[in-house]
Amino acid sequence: MFGNPSVVRKLIAGTLAFALGCGVSPAPEEQAEPTGLTAEELSTAERALASDRAYQWLKAQQDLTTGYALSGLVDSFDDWWNASERKQIVYTYDQAVAAIAFMNKGDRTRAEKILNKLVAIQDADGSWINSYWWNGYGEELRKHVGPVAWVVMAYMTHEKLYGGTTYQASAKKALDWMLTFKKP
Repeated sequence: MFGNPSVVRKLIAGTLAFALGCGVSPAPEEQAEPTGLTAEELSTAERALASDRAYQWLKAQQDLTTGYALSGLVDSFDDWWNASERKQIVYTYDQAVAAIAFMNKGDRTRAEKILNKLVAIQDADGSWINSYWWNGYGEELRKHVGPVAWVVMAYMTHEKLYGGTTYQASAKKALDWMLTFKKP
């Protein structure tokens, strides 16, 4: 399925559209062949169903981390080391997009679980590393501006939707860190 560039493009486009509020999610895995329909050609009911399926998947991915050091974050992908060992990785970028998606679905509680945990694990310099193991240790220790910018966008989305300044201090630290990469 993932060898087909058309399917990959649709999955990426659907994920972005869902996260940004269009209500379109990736094609369900059980769909054997891509339909070739554009987002505009999907019915309202089909888009709502796809959005709900993506939302249910995100909730399940968040629930997987319960009881671990990074409880509240969303497991980034359904992957396994072997038949009985799940890869337990959460990517910073994925957390920001998931928080935005939860807010898009009106699920403030789940969004805030992510945002609060991001505040708690923010590095003193204002950044986050690219990914973490569920137990709290860093997995990909590099830091990139892009994922940090997405976290700030998630914070801003929260403020726009719900008011308040809960995440402003964390956002400011992140913005200050990002500005250190500014070129003259």
